[in-house]
Amino acid sequence: MSDRLNELWEDNANWKLGAIYVCKEDPRVVVRKRIWRGGGALSGGVGWTFNFAHRASALLTVLIFLGCSAPFLLIIQRPEPTTIQVMQALILSLMITFGLMFAFSRIGRS
Repeated sequence: MSDRLNELWEDNANWKLGAIYVCKEDPRVVVRKRIWRGGGALSGGVGWTFNFAHRASALLTVLIFLGCSAPFLLIIQRPEPTTIQVMQALILSLMITFGLMFAFSRIGRS
């Protein structure tokens, strides 16, 4: 199974625009990013990306976007947000973003 998954991952037809992985045959929702090495050789990149052929990846993308933007969406509803409120929203957004990045890096390794 592992060899087949590697073949799917290495197939250029499964990478849109060179960076978006879309492969219905691959059951994984989270896959390793890829980078090009000298001479065009493919290797695992730094980090993880979603397999956008699965509905779960679209849902996760929306959840990440909403989680990261929620503090700002809540702040802009106030009549006149103070500078401190905006800074708190920024810090909270960054904490959510890094927390989600850490969580997904753990998912990819399991």
